[in-house]
Amino acid sequence: MYNNGHVLYIADKLAGLSDVHIASKQLFLIHGDRPQLLNWERYGLRIGVFEGTLPSTETAEVAVVALVGGQFVFPENTILVSAVYAVSVSRPLLKPMRLEIQHCVNITAEPGISSYLKFAIAPISKPGLPYHFSLVDRGEFNEMNWYGSINRREFCLVSIVGIKSNGGEEGEEEQKQKGEENGGVHFEEKGWQQQQERMGSNYDEERVNNEEHKEKKMEPLEPQKDVKELQKTLTTGVSAQSVTYIGMLYYEANDEDNDEVTFTTAKKLNALIEPIKKYYAKAKMRQNINYRFGDSSDCIELILDDTQQTYPFTGWTIQSRVKPCRLYKEDIDQFGARDPFPPNLVILVHGSPSSTTVPMLYYDVPLKGVHRPVTLCIDGSLRNIPSDNWSTSKIVFVVVIILLGLMLSASLGYLAFHFKSVIGIYGLVLLGGIFLILSGYFVFIWDS
Repeated sequence: MYNNGHVLYIADKLAGLSDVHIASKQLFLIHGDRPQLLNWERYGLRIGVFEGTLPSTETAEVAVVALVGGQFVFPENTILVSAVYAVSVSRPLLKPMRLEIQHCVNITAEPGISSYLKFAIAPISKPGLPYHFSLVDRGEFNEMNWYGSINRREFCLVSIVGIKSNGGEEGEEEQKQKGEENGGVHFEEKGWQQQQERMGSNYDEERVNNEEHKEKKMEPLEPQKDVKELQKTLTTGVSAQSVTYIGMLYYEANDEDNDEVTFTTAKKLNALIEPIKKYYAKAKMRQNINYRFGDSSDCIELILDDTQQTYPFTGWTIQSRVKPCRLYKEDIDQFGARDPFPPNLVILVHGSPSSTTVPMLYYDVPLKGVHRPVTLCIDGSLRNIPSDNWSTSKIVFVVVIILLGLMLSASLGYLAFHFKSVIGIYGLVLLGGIFLILSGYFVFIWDS
């Protein structure tokens, strides 16, 4: 929990932010000069603090904010592949911090694509909107995980973008330099202190920029490797098919006989998934899938085809509120960049309260426009199951009523015979009829 001082601190430091949508914010404390790992993986961010970042007797506060929309302008020919974060430090540091930010590009499947991932920053101290992001010449992208890392001192907005195309040899050579500058180091919970001790002052950002960068610029590339890398530069880049998305199905009952099934999707980033979970907190998530867009596909479509079902669905109606049942990539990508609300498709599921209705529903929904086949399944159960057959308890009840009616009739007949009652045979018939009518009425009430 934040105390009042911490809340005021965050408010003061983030006063320059305007027209942005905040997913969450967190405050961390740095103690003395020992190394630390500030873990906020729930929203896709880790911060490494090196030994000697602060004097041993001092502390500092680090405020981080995850943003899911705002007036952001990114460099031309790039695509946003991370959330946007605001990072603030309460006092100047002796060394830069190591930011690790989650991205949604599968580097393991396409190792060469890491050359086209860049960090982009935007100052927030300057007044005026929108926030214009620019590429920076530092950053490391490990092929074994979904995080990129960079050293930062200043308070700014920071994100990761993918370059859709690259101009040639110089960009590739600069990328090689940047990997060397950052040392290829990735933060881990275990062994972080030993790792930091090994690297020590190698992460001094100013020295790297002013000295090593100039020296390495003059280093020639191996001829054969240079040709291969140049070919890769000219033919590849981050495309729509490189980005991994997550799709989720949420179920919510809106009345006794109807369900709403909502399909929502976003880039596979923790900072976007958490707001979706909050947005659908009252619903139940039943399925989630990972996917990428297929070649030349600009949308995904849920195919509701009654003729291609594996299981019978007699008595069920499955209908989309939007036709065709599509979500376009440009709308999906706006969530996290400019739009704070995730796109969705709502499907109404109705089970008719009839004895002929299949009690359990399994309805296949193929997803069209993705890089490999995937099928969702809408499942459900009939909540109000009618029955045309009487239960054993009802049969027993009717038998008991008939026996009681016979006993009553016999008793009245006995009285009429021995005591010369004026009731007579017609009175017995009338009483028996009234008794049976009342019995039938109670049976009807029970059955309904």
